Amino acid sequence: SAFEIIEDSSQINSLYFIGDGPEKSKFQYQAKKIDNIKITFFGSISRKDLDEIYAKCHIILLPSSASEGFPKVIAEAMAFGCIPIVSDVGSIPQYICKENGVILKNVSPKNIMESIKKVLFYQKFLKKMAKRGSSKVKLFSYEIYNDRIAKMLKQNDK
Repeated sequence: SAFEIIEDSSQINSLYFIGDGPEKSKFQYQAKKIDNIKITFFGSISRKDLDEIYAKCHIILLPSSASEGFPKVIAEAMAFGCIPIVSDVGSIPQYICKENGVILKNVSPKNIMESIKKVLFYQKFLKKMAKRGSSKVKLFSYEIYNDRIAKMLKQNDK
Protein backbone atom coordinates (compact mmCIF):
# COMPACT_ATOMS: atom_id res chain seq x y z
CA SER A 1 0.00 0.00 0.00
CA ALA A 2 2.88 2.39 0.76
CA PHE A 3 4.27 1.95 -2.76
CA GLU A 4 0.86 2.71 -4.25
CA ILE A 5 0.85 6.19 -2.69
CA ILE A 6 4.51 7.16 -3.10
CA GLU A 7 4.64 10.20 -5.35
CA ASP A 8 8.25 10.08 -6.53
CA SER A 9 9.62 6.58 -6.97
CA SER A 10 12.61 7.68 -9.05
CA GLN A 11 15.05 6.42 -6.37
CA ILE A 12 13.42 2.98 -6.22
CA ASN A 13 14.81 0.63 -8.86
CA SER A 14 13.39 -2.66 -7.63
CA LEU A 15 11.28 -4.10 -4.87
CA TYR A 16 11.84 -7.71 -3.78
CA PHE A 17 9.45 -9.86 -1.79
CA ILE A 18 11.08 -12.89 -0.21
CA GLY A 19 9.17 -15.79 1.33
CA ASP A 20 6.01 -17.80 0.91
CA GLY A 21 3.92 -16.42 3.73
CA PRO A 22 0.12 -16.52 3.81
CA GLU A 23 -0.13 -12.93 2.53
CA LYS A 24 2.01 -13.49 -0.57
CA SER A 25 -0.98 -13.66 -2.97
CA LYS A 26 -2.42 -10.47 -1.45
CA PHE A 27 0.88 -8.66 -2.09
CA GLN A 28 1.06 -10.04 -5.63
CA TYR A 29 -2.44 -8.69 -6.30
CA GLN A 30 -1.50 -5.26 -4.88
CA ALA A 31 1.72 -5.20 -6.90
CA LYS A 32 -0.32 -5.26 -10.13
CA LYS A 33 -1.50 -1.74 -9.26
CA ILE A 34 2.08 -0.39 -9.21
CA ASP A 35 3.53 0.17 -12.66
CA ASN A 36 6.49 2.46 -11.99
CA ILE A 37 8.55 0.04 -9.84
CA LYS A 38 9.93 -3.35 -10.86
CA ILE A 39 8.54 -5.82 -8.32
CA THR A 40 9.81 -9.40 -8.04
CA PHE A 41 8.41 -12.17 -5.86
CA PHE A 42 10.93 -14.88 -5.02
CA GLY A 43 9.19 -17.16 -2.57
CA SER A 44 11.52 -19.34 -0.51
CA ILE A 45 15.14 -19.06 -1.63
CA SER A 46 18.54 -20.40 -0.66
CA ARG A 47 20.90 -18.65 1.74
CA LYS A 48 23.25 -17.87 -1.18
CA ASP A 49 20.45 -16.30 -3.23
CA LEU A 50 19.26 -14.30 -0.23
CA ASP A 51 22.77 -12.95 0.35
CA GLU A 52 22.92 -11.87 -3.32
CA ILE A 53 19.67 -9.96 -2.92
CA TYR A 54 20.83 -8.32 0.32
CA ALA A 55 23.98 -7.19 -1.50
CA LYS A 56 21.85 -5.37 -4.13
CA CYS A 57 19.53 -3.65 -1.66
CA HIS A 58 19.70 -0.41 0.32
CA ILE A 59 16.71 -0.98 2.60
CA ILE A 60 15.02 -3.87 4.35
CA LEU A 61 11.38 -3.14 5.07
CA LEU A 62 9.91 -5.28 7.83
CA PRO A 63 6.73 -3.72 9.21
CA SER A 64 4.98 -6.04 11.60
CA SER A 65 2.59 -5.99 14.49
CA ALA A 66 3.83 -9.36 15.77
CA SER A 67 6.64 -9.54 18.26
CA GLU A 68 9.30 -12.14 17.69
CA GLY A 69 12.12 -10.72 19.77
CA PHE A 70 14.83 -9.60 17.38
CA PRO A 71 14.35 -11.23 13.97
CA LYS A 72 17.73 -12.32 12.62
CA VAL A 73 16.70 -11.24 9.13
CA ILE A 74 17.23 -7.62 10.24
CA ALA A 75 20.79 -8.32 11.38
CA GLU A 76 21.51 -10.32 8.22
CA ALA A 77 20.37 -7.47 5.99
CA MET A 78 22.26 -4.87 8.04
CA ALA A 79 25.46 -6.91 7.61
CA PHE A 80 25.11 -6.18 3.88
CA GLY A 81 24.54 -2.47 4.48
CA CYS A 82 20.74 -2.48 4.25
CA ILE A 83 19.02 0.12 6.37
CA PRO A 84 16.15 -1.35 8.38
CA ILE A 85 12.73 0.25 8.35
CA VAL A 86 11.08 -1.82 11.04
CA SER A 87 8.27 -1.89 13.57
CA ASP A 88 8.49 -0.87 17.20
CA VAL A 89 7.89 -4.40 18.51
CA GLY A 90 9.77 -6.88 20.65
CA SER A 91 13.39 -6.04 21.32
CA ILE A 92 13.91 -4.38 17.93
CA PRO A 93 14.17 -0.84 19.43
CA GLN A 94 17.04 -2.02 21.63
CA TYR A 95 19.13 -2.53 18.48
CA ILE A 96 17.66 -0.20 15.89
CA CYS A 97 17.60 3.54 16.45
CA LYS A 98 17.63 6.73 14.39
CA GLU A 99 21.39 6.33 13.95
CA ASN A 100 21.18 3.02 12.07
CA GLY A 101 17.59 2.64 10.90
CA VAL A 102 14.00 3.76 11.17
CA ILE A 103 11.56 2.56 13.82
CA LEU A 104 7.92 2.71 12.76
CA LYS A 105 5.80 3.68 15.75
CA ASN A 106 2.71 3.39 13.57
CA VAL A 107 2.69 0.83 10.74
CA SER A 108 0.54 2.67 8.23
CA PRO A 109 1.13 3.02 4.48
CA LYS A 110 1.70 6.76 4.92
CA ASN A 111 4.33 6.29 7.67
CA ILE A 112 6.09 3.57 5.68
CA MET A 113 6.12 5.77 2.57
CA GLU A 114 7.49 8.76 4.51
CA SER A 115 10.22 6.60 6.05
CA ILE A 116 11.24 5.23 2.65
CA LYS A 117 11.39 8.74 1.20
CA LYS A 118 13.43 9.97 4.16
CA VAL A 119 16.03 7.25 3.74
CA LEU A 120 16.25 7.18 -0.07
CA PHE A 121 16.32 10.89 -0.78
CA TYR A 122 19.08 11.72 1.69
CA GLN A 123 21.94 9.69 0.20
CA LYS A 124 24.63 11.10 2.50
CA PHE A 125 22.55 10.14 5.53
CA LEU A 126 21.82 6.74 3.95
CA LYS A 127 25.53 5.89 3.75
CA LYS A 128 26.14 6.92 7.37
CA MET A 129 23.19 4.86 8.60
CA ALA A 130 24.31 1.81 6.63
CA LYS A 131 27.85 2.08 8.01
CA ARG A 132 26.61 2.39 11.60
CA GLY A 133 24.24 -0.52 11.11
CA SER A 134 26.77 -2.86 9.58
CA SER A 135 29.25 -2.17 12.39
CA LYS A 136 26.63 -2.73 15.11
CA VAL A 137 25.43 -5.96 13.57
CA LYS A 138 28.85 -7.54 14.01
CA LEU A 139 27.73 -8.14 17.59
CA PHE A 140 25.23 -10.64 16.17
CA SER A 141 27.49 -12.61 13.81
CA TYR A 142 27.22 -16.38 13.57
CA GLU A 143 30.78 -16.65 14.90
CA ILE A 144 29.96 -14.72 18.08
CA TYR A 145 26.74 -16.71 18.50
CA ASN A 146 28.55 -20.03 18.06
CA ASP A 147 31.31 -18.97 20.49
CA ARG A 148 28.72 -18.08 23.13
CA ILE A 149 26.95 -21.41 22.70
CA ALA A 150 30.28 -23.28 22.95
CA LYS A 151 31.17 -21.40 26.15
CA MET A 152 27.76 -22.14 27.66
CA LEU A 153 28.14 -25.83 26.83
CA LYS A 154 31.59 -25.92 28.39
CA GLN A 155 30.25 -24.30 31.56
CA ASN A 156 27.46 -26.88 31.77
CA ASP A 157 29.96 -29.73 31.41
CA LYS A 158 31.80 -28.66 34.58
